[in-house]
Amino acid sequence: MLVGDSFGLNLTNFLSYTFKETIELFASTPNGNEYENFNMKRFENEIKKYKPDVLIICLSESGINRLNYLYRKDYEKGQ
Repeated sequence: MLVGDSFGLNLTNFLSYTFKETIELFASTPNGNEYENFNMKRFENEIKKYKPDVLIICLSESGINRLNYLYRKDYEKGQ
């Protein structure tokens, strides 16, 4: 399973040589609120449903600061 921005989507072409199946979760932030949208809570249901053997997070260098917000509770909706 790959979670990433547009930079990470290019990686999927190469993953097909290593993995039988690849699921992509696009971490776009269409409303500009990257700190609310780029949180593992957002991807939790898909990850639990698929139960990947490997979870890859691939971001462009301009999006690397998003890693600070993956598990921040103060940015989860309703909290």
